[in-house]
Amino acid sequence: QKEGFQMIALPDVRVMSIEIPFNAELDYITGEPNPWRDLRVRQAANYAIDTDAIINNLLTGAEERAYSPFSRGGYPLPLGKLNGLPGKLEEPYKFDPKRARALLEEAGQVGFEIEILLAQGLWTADRLWMPAIQKMLNDVGFNCSVKYSPLSPALAAMRNRSHGGPHIFNQGSGSNGAGYKNADTAYGLITTLDAPYGHSNKGDTGTLPEFDVFQAKIEEARSYFDNKKRDDLFQEAAVIHYENAFNVSMFTMSHLYCAIDSIDYEEFFTNPTGMDLMNVKMLTT
Repeated sequence: QKEGFQMIALPDVRVMSIEIPFNAELDYITGEPNPWRDLRVRQAANYAIDTDAIINNLLTGAEERAYSPFSRGGYPLPLGKLNGLPGKLEEPYKFDPKRARALLEEAGQVGFEIEILLAQGLWTADRLWMPAIQKMLNDVGFNCSVKYSPLSPALAAMRNRSHGGPHIFNQGSGSNGAGYKNADTAYGLITTLDAPYGHSNKGDTGTLPEFDVFQAKIEEARSYFDNKKRDDLFQEAAVIHYENAFNVSMFTMSHLYCAIDSIDYEEFFTNPTGMDLMNVKMLTT
């Protein structure tokens, strides 16, 4: 701290998640049937990670727990019971290592070997929180390793599908809604068919039935010009995404700025957080 200066944390700029290859029929390491196709394995990964501990101990504390991509506008968290939609989750995923272990045991997947690809050089403190995530997954029964790769080769590997395992990526989503005007920006990057940083391509065989319903919701939403109708459909897709643990949504990534005391920051919820310098106004000095 220096007199006359302040630190401004802009939350929700990026949301870190583990993108899971749940549609692949075979495991990329063993060539055997893919354990990620089992909902219990995907949910185990969600229950294994102590997001709050990462935020409070390895990040700035200004970050938020993240959920599926969903739009701003007063939508509840993407649980079926909160949205009048089908769903079995009673509450959001939270750190519960005993439950994670029990799910792996029930699925017969204790010791499941995974390699997570991390693109280095883009996300703050990744060499701090990635080893913590690795340890948490291993503590509940995964056999997790991390492939640390320079940024450009890693992103290329995600886009051309040469790394068949999970990878870390960011998209627009948070606890209060997407950092964009609708969730299409996020779903254009992850999960959906042909998304550059997803795992599924048009023409793939063996996609999960739940995913097919999800994809149909996304395509229907994209066919509407009415923003409310689009957002409603994106929210229905978010419920399917979250209830079926299509990824492990972890935490928002804050950007830190040093500013003089005469600078104030106010968030305009219709614009991407931290993406528009007009969100910062200068006060009289």
